[in-house]
Amino acid sequence: MKFFKNPFSSKQPEIERFLEDYYLMVFKSISRNDIKNAIAKCKEDSIKEGTNDLPNDFGDFIIEQANLNNQQYQKIRDKAFESGANEEDIRKWWNLHDLERRMILWEDQMLRFSAFLVFKNEKGFSEEEAIDKIRKTYPIYGDPLDESNMRGKDRPLPNELHDTIYNLTKEMDPISVQKRMKDYNSMNALLRDILDKRKSNIYL
Repeated sequence: MKFFKNPFSSKQPEIERFLEDYYLMVFKSISRNDIKNAIAKCKEDSIKEGTNDLPNDFGDFIIEQANLNNQQYQKIRDKAFESGANEEDIRKWWNLHDLERRMILWEDQMLRFSAFLVFKNEKGFSEEEAIDKIRKTYPIYGDPLDESNMRGKDRPLPNELHDTIYNLTKEMDPISVQKRMKDYNSMNALLRDILDKRKSNIYL
């Protein structure tokens, strides 16, 4: 999802209407009622996990506290740093409303699941082949320390990189990417190499 500057502050009904309209435009085959249900589930999870009242400038707070050597927030910052994110990435992600963050993760899941069904049911791939194709086609986000399914450079990218990768992939030539993917097990690995080289001012 493209990140938007949140014009709604903490006004929950306005945020929900914005998200309904946005995802109705993104997913043409999904009804407004289905999107409302997804938002309701995200709200429920947010309340259960105690993140529904996070301030709109929480990203700024994380960086401020990490720079003051608060270990709790240093862990959040450093985990993102280790996978190529920077302070601006952290600010952008965590300054979003919690419901918007959760719906971005829902969007990721929906896109991958829809693609999985196409690969399996329309392209005739086996389940294993479809999963492999998903990993080579889409960035996969999550805890970058989680190597339960993917290891090394293939492991999940931090959520803080969503906006950077959204903008990066818009610039990438699909034919060039397809050729380069022959040398990689996943889109995550390719993106990590691109981000590493950009940090070193080496552009691909």
